[in-house]
Amino acid sequence: MGLEVDDLIQELKVNLDEVGQILKEDPQNADALEMKGQLEGDLADALEMQKSVGDPDASQKADVEQPPDAAQASASTVGQKRRREGHAHNQRIHPRSKYAYEQPDFQMLADKYPSFAKFVKKKKGKPALNFANPQAALELTRVLLKEDFGLEWSMPVGMLVPPLTGRLNYLLWLEDLLGLSTPPGDVRGLDIGCGANCVYPLLGATALEWEFVGVDIEEAAVESAKKNVEMNPSISHLISIRHVAKGCKDILKPALEANERFHFSMCNPPFFATMEESGQNPNTAFGGTPTEMVYPGGELAFLSQMIEDSVELQGAVHWYSTLLGKKTTLKEVRNKLYSVGAKAIRTTELFQGKTSRWAVAWSFVAKGTENKPLRRQAVEGVQAAPITIRTMCCEVKSGKKSALDLLHMMEKIFGVHNGTCDLNASTSAMKITVPVEGIPLQSRAKKLKGKGTQQAAAPVMCTKQLEVSVRVSQEKSGFFTATASIARESSNADARGFSKLLNAVFEDLRMMWG
Repeated sequence: MGLEVDDLIQELKVNLDEVGQILKEDPQNADALEMKGQLEGDLADALEMQKSVGDPDASQKADVEQPPDAAQASASTVGQKRRREGHAHNQRIHPRSKYAYEQPDFQMLADKYPSFAKFVKKKKGKPALNFANPQAALELTRVLLKEDFGLEWSMPVGMLVPPLTGRLNYLLWLEDLLGLSTPPGDVRGLDIGCGANCVYPLLGATALEWEFVGVDIEEAAVESAKKNVEMNPSISHLISIRHVAKGCKDILKPALEANERFHFSMCNPPFFATMEESGQNPNTAFGGTPTEMVYPGGELAFLSQMIEDSVELQGAVHWYSTLLGKKTTLKEVRNKLYSVGAKAIRTTELFQGKTSRWAVAWSFVAKGTENKPLRRQAVEGVQAAPITIRTMCCEVKSGKKSALDLLHMMEKIFGVHNGTCDLNASTSAMKITVPVEGIPLQSRAKKLKGKGTQQAAAPVMCTKQLEVSVRVSQEKSGFFTATASIARESSNADARGFSKLLNAVFEDLRMMWG
């Protein structure tokens, strides 16, 4: 094991040098800043492991100095830059989350939902919510799921109320990981302990169109989760809820059926060893039953068993993942994962208001991805777009071409995606009408270039139309910026369709523009 750790340390140092060179050229590079923090954390853990191998008591003789938290450093640096540029963006939230760009409008929600209005009070002349009130926390989650995602949702009082921002952050981080390494086929996730709220499967199916299996040991939670799925028939075919027996020491193994495989697993584990320990934060009232909150030995014992299960299951799950409530646990979990031979280990910090949670993911099959920066945008060069963002940009080199050439190219691409274009050469802009449903969203660059014989799927036409505006500008020398948008009052469903469509269009554009 000593030689393996030595090799790991050497590799981490080489990678840190490479990232350092990138930061010398571009000190504001968000991907490089994040990767620097990740590598420094891995290196600190590896050095401690090296000492432990050489001297079993070394870990008690000296503490390895921990580097600054990468997420915090990156957020601070990039946040300053974006604030200077005038962009409204909450750096503590994933950039593809709508909540990174806009806070919930309590007054609007109160006006629209009378059940929520009774919890909204004026504070210094502004609408405010008392988050220490369990009913207020539950009702906020309900109206946000309805308003922002079109989901019907209910939950028995006293069970764990999911803070929505953090839950969405977790899902989008998993999407980033699948961008590094993923098996073929439609994305299929496993939610360990889906709870009565079933929020991960509901959000994942709605926002990302993933398939989900949710499992829980509490029959009441399973029944409530099934009801939440049934209340949303448009996505119910994507979600399956299972009950697993209590009393088994294994956590992951009982959740999988014979020969079943998943792209990822996720878990919001019991963070505490006792219910008394769980009540130490008086500022929140998101509730929770003993089963949801407590596990003998606390979260470290729970996660240790999960790791043991993953060693047996190996590639049945491409990315194993879980939340953690304590940063001290994260360090011990990483050491355990190194010791069992995980090929890739990734960590991040997730935020919900003033509360931090950490997440760790590991894989036995995603070899070679452990030191790659996460790409938080679907297409290189395209502005990372929140699920419900209504404007997206793509920057391309101008070369010897004109803005009109770029518009004609985009007109051709939109045409393949069933769009009807009205181009105005004098204003370097055009209007496009695209059917919302049935749009073939995959890239069509091969077809446009005449490569290969694969034909696009026949479009399914519909009556509802998406109106897209595109303009081309030259904001800096040598580059064109294509900006696409839909009306601000467009529905969230239309915004999600717009985001997917433009990801495909911009991918085609970058491949064909040259």
